[in-house]
Amino acid sequence: IQLQGHLFFGNVAQLTDNIKATLEQKKGTPAEPWIVIIDFTLVLGMDSSAAQAIGKLKDTMRKRFHIDVAIFVSGSRDGFPCKYDLSHELSCPADPADQDTINEEAALLFGGEAKMEKINTPANLVHTPRLIRSSRDTGLPIPQNLVCDSLDSALIFAENVLIARKNPCLLKDIAEFREPLTKSNNEGEFYSSDEEKRSAIIFLSNLCPGESLSDVEQLFSLFKREVYNENEIIWRQGSVSDSAKLLVKGRLLSLLENEEGTLEQIPTGAMLGELGLVKGIDRLNTVQCVSDGAVLYSLDREDWDVLKRDNPRIARFIDMIVIRYLAHRVQHVSNRIFETRCLPV
Repeated sequence: IQLQGHLFFGNVAQLTDNIKATLEQKKGTPAEPWIVIIDFTLVLGMDSSAAQAIGKLKDTMRKRFHIDVAIFVSGSRDGFPCKYDLSHELSCPADPADQDTINEEAALLFGGEAKMEKINTPANLVHTPRLIRSSRDTGLPIPQNLVCDSLDSALIFAENVLIARKNPCLLKDIAEFREPLTKSNNEGEFYSSDEEKRSAIIFLSNLCPGESLSDVEQLFSLFKREVYNENEIIWRQGSVSDSAKLLVKGRLLSLLENEEGTLEQIPTGAMLGELGLVKGIDRLNTVQCVSDGAVLYSLDREDWDVLKRDNPRIARFIDMIVIRYLAHRVQHVSNRIFETRCLPV
């Protein structure tokens, strides 16, 4: 459910009634939902009466419609655009002394990373939620309500809950696949390993659907390993584009320096900088490491130019990655215009 504009006492009643009517129609049918995502990213402001009404809606969805998981997307780490502490109200935050806080097992639901920030809070959540056992047993403790800072984070979490409902072991397999690296006890640096390279090749292969593994390995042989530390800048907006990089480990943040609040997390397995490498344009954003460390594999311009000259068939793989990413973004903008009649910020 995607909301937009200003929410206030004059329109929030109609909004909540419409949501309840939709849930009522689906109740008792094969389409009855048990996960609901409400996206506030495009909400510009909210008065206290609207915020409190949203809080009551959360309770109604759980008690009347038996919604096991309600996910609220604030669109910002700062929470919702209102004075009322709606993030706290919607999250049902866990008491630090509560034994039911997020543990390594439950962390699988939050993207397979057991590392938490501050009081056991996953990086993409605004508050640590209280965990319960779902009435539809997932085999893992899940939060009834949580607040995510982005729609992507909410969708990833919802997908993981659905996977856990089918087979919790699948999440553990995914986590083991995405965490192939170990740390040195002395310097805290990441060790290189065959497992890390294998994961990198699989990530690259996912970006090149339909291509043979041997061709992907040939392309990967040109990539060089790089390690970045927390808060280190990978590149700055406006700098020369001299490489494309594949994120294998860690978390990166992409941001537009002249547009406050315009940022995006870069997921593990993604390629970045490919457009600048192919088109020769300067960097369009600033990219920063926001985890303890990050491991990337980089294709520099010199190797790219040699690849284009000597093996244009393999070089076309990078061209196709650029096309797929651009097509995805155009589709995203088109969907946003269709759904909201406005451009995404």
